[in-house]
Amino acid sequence: MDFIQQHLFDQGWLSLRDVLRLLLLSGLFTVACMLAFPRNAPTRRILLLAAVTILTILPWLLASVDVIWPVVFDSLPPITLGALVPNVVLWIWLFFSVLLVSQHLLDVWQEIRLLQRLPLINNVELTSHVAELAQRLDFEPPQLRLGANACSTTLGTALIVLPREWQRWDGSTLRSVLLHELTHIQRRDDRWLLLTRILVLAYWWMPWLIVLYRVYLRAMEESCDDAASEALGHQHAYVGALLDVARVKHDGYLNVANMHQHHLVGRVGRFASTRMVELDTQGVYWCVLGILVCVIALTGFEPVVRTQFAQATPGTGFRYQLQTKLETAAYPIVHQSTEIPAGISGVYRDRLDTPEYEPPVIYPGAAIRKNVEGDVLVGYIVNADGTVSQVKVLRSTQPLLFDASVLRAVQNTRYAPAYSTRSVARSALRTPNQPPARIKRFFRFRIREQ
Repeated sequence: MDFIQQHLFDQGWLSLRDVLRLLLLSGLFTVACMLAFPRNAPTRRILLLAAVTILTILPWLLASVDVIWPVVFDSLPPITLGALVPNVVLWIWLFFSVLLVSQHLLDVWQEIRLLQRLPLINNVELTSHVAELAQRLDFEPPQLRLGANACSTTLGTALIVLPREWQRWDGSTLRSVLLHELTHIQRRDDRWLLLTRILVLAYWWMPWLIVLYRVYLRAMEESCDDAASEALGHQHAYVGALLDVARVKHDGYLNVANMHQHHLVGRVGRFASTRMVELDTQGVYWCVLGILVCVIALTGFEPVVRTQFAQATPGTGFRYQLQTKLETAAYPIVHQSTEIPAGISGVYRDRLDTPEYEPPVIYPGAAIRKNVEGDVLVGYIVNADGTVSQVKVLRSTQPLLFDASVLRAVQNTRYAPAYSTRSVARSALRTPNQPPARIKRFFRFRIREQ
């Protein structure tokens, strides 16, 4: 039960600042992909790929980006962006993400098996034509199979599926469809589409990412239209091919109502106006950089109270003390003491007794206003690389007031790595079997009258 409680209800993975950065990044990228470069499908496609890539690796980036600047207040607000999210919320997020992603991967696997069971097209002329086009695009020719609709995939074996009416198409329509599907294969669009879908399912609590997925679908098809029409060399012939594929006949007559509902007809309209087919990569870079800077600027502030730091006073039994002086006659002070296991001695004790970086513990403004004092005992592990993990409050007299301030300071504490310090040779601290050190720190929050 202690193990379950530690991993479910302890706080130590993400903070409110990290969650807010996720929300802002996903929202701004979605808006940018909908508004920026509205007539430039290739650029919009690159912008979408950048959004998907950044959102995919963002949880790892958040652990390394620590750009925070203090904003001085007379008292701290009850909840700050540095407050930690309970692990139980993150486990719920992870549970549903794994469930949804697993179901989607199973569906994709079944669909791939279904495509691979479709009958092969044994047409020597068509096969040689596809091999010629694939050689122009510099990759191996894919398999040709017969199905209900034209599509392609590179998952498993690269293949192109053609509908049964392909034999009734003229040479220009067939060449346009093949160039379009071969462009998908060359760009590995189905794999990017799979990654985008997994991203949407993993961040299921951000439903606006569905819009990002739909925009990517449209941009991917429009970008392939541009590439295929240029490779064909006749824009009007490619437009005619789109209409030919979208044509629906009923009793020998063209069903105009159904044709207007076909998704291919909407793509024809792009060719009626001037299209920007040049890839504006510089604009994409500036857009991505602007979004990142904007998010960090909006989420990087950290409220602190007006403080004055006093020098360390040896002989009091505590290594440091922080004195916070307000305009009142009271002096809130945070005393700290460290308890190191008795089995650790020598250079290891010196390393654990003197952190390389130790942020001050801020006396919460709410406790100052209420004139509340308290004690907090925290236990944690110092890893070999100097980081702190498994931070847990062992005892607290006022958990709602002091725990968040203590946890925020302890989790940002950094020690010298176990394999190198400024004063001790590397070989002196290189012990392969040295277990992680468990440390206890005691914090006393006191208010002294002047």
